[in-house]
Amino acid sequence: MLFAGVNIGRRFKLKEKEVFLKETIKLCELNGLNTSFQTKRSPFMNVCNLVVQDIRNAKIIVVCAYDTPEKALLPKMKYYPFNPSLNTREEMKNLVVQIICASMCFLLINFLLHHFESSSIFLKTIKFFSVVVLGYFCFRFIHPSGNLVNFSRSSAAVAATLKIMEKVENKNVSYVFLDRNCASYEGIKLLKQYINDNQLIIYLDNLASGPKTVVAHSGNVEVSMLLEDGWIEKEYNETNNLLGYFKKAIMISCGNIKDKKFYVENTKTENDYEVDMERLNLIVEKIIKLLEEVR
Repeated sequence: MLFAGVNIGRRFKLKEKEVFLKETIKLCELNGLNTSFQTKRSPFMNVCNLVVQDIRNAKIIVVCAYDTPEKALLPKMKYYPFNPSLNTREEMKNLVVQIICASMCFLLINFLLHHFESSSIFLKTIKFFSVVVLGYFCFRFIHPSGNLVNFSRSSAAVAATLKIMEKVENKNVSYVFLDRNCASYEGIKLLKQYINDNQLIIYLDNLASGPKTVVAHSGNVEVSMLLEDGWIEKEYNETNNLLGYFKKAIMISCGNIKDKKFYVENTKTENDYEVDMERLNLIVEKIIKLLEEVR
């Protein structure tokens, strides 16, 4: 948890991702695990998934996102693991706030530059430094930095995957760390190109906080070994969420339920630091037991 949640807790910029990949590959080498990459390059974005062990012959593939989100301007952000349309709504609210803040900075800059030449030296100095400061904030509103603490998305899941990877010795199991899977499904779309319909995907989502635990799955998958008293089993068939990309898939996520909507609180904010370690360890133990029986 220290490695994924603190030492390399932000994996937003390219260099931050490179450090994470480099250290994870070192860890794999120490455990005698093979690594490879799935990559996609375009003028607009690059995607780089890290694959551990032979994905072509694996019967089960444990998957999690390793990238982390940008910092939100809104003090409270919700993430809906099973409802992408509600995530879009949350993102749009934050985008509106970004635009308003950036516009206010721009208007203030325009006001300060009005009659700049006719101002005294003293006023010019004050206006100049004010414009520089406002310009910086305007840029930050348009291009937000990465959020610093990201246990829900997805440092807890990364830590869990690393622990499972170290404990399980089974060549029928592979692991994939997805890039660009916080703000979009680009990482999962790239993964889909490399697997077949007979392989089972176990996607680890938010494993950090929230009183409810949901084990969601496609209709033809048995999940009884992953359930605990009080946990919720949810079956999805034709769906537009992450489970819809695969024929056989399981998605585990923790969060809250209100008005029949399952959501995660405090994502993309400085408050994303809570981790229920007891439950996280229990989830890891259940997955390890399942993987060890795969033949």
